[in-house]
Amino acid sequence: MLRRCALFVLVVCPACETFKADPSPTVGASASAVPTMDPCVELRARFRQLHEAAGMHCTANTDCTCGPGGIDPAGCGQIMNRESAERLLPLYREVAKRCGLDRRCAPSRCLAACQNGTCTRLSDTPDVALPRSPVP
Repeated sequence: MLRRCALFVLVVCPACETFKADPSPTVGASASAVPTMDPCVELRARFRQLHEAAGMHCTANTDCTCGPGGIDPAGCGQIMNRESAERLLPLYREVAKRCGLDRRCAPSRCLAACQNGTCTRLSDTPDVALPRSPVP
């Protein structure tokens, strides 16, 4: 039976000895020495929290729109009231710019309307006045 052996070479560098790790914590250690959380994790968590709190209440068709999509849990955009979508939009842009999208969504029309005080998705019918979406 053949055994595999690893050959380790130790290189001695006199200048490197000054950079030995000190196992004891320093008294004046700052909080910045603690590893921080990935900013994308925090941004996506804030987006998820705002998205889950998005309202659906409305009084007119112009109160409803499609929220920004491409970042989970938004899928490819969901119907919500305009106020919620406008709150989500700046954070959506920041997440998309700094972290990228979770999915690429095909372009689609926003077919949102207010029915019985709740924003709902409509079928593509020509007689419905469609509100303008805040998402480009």
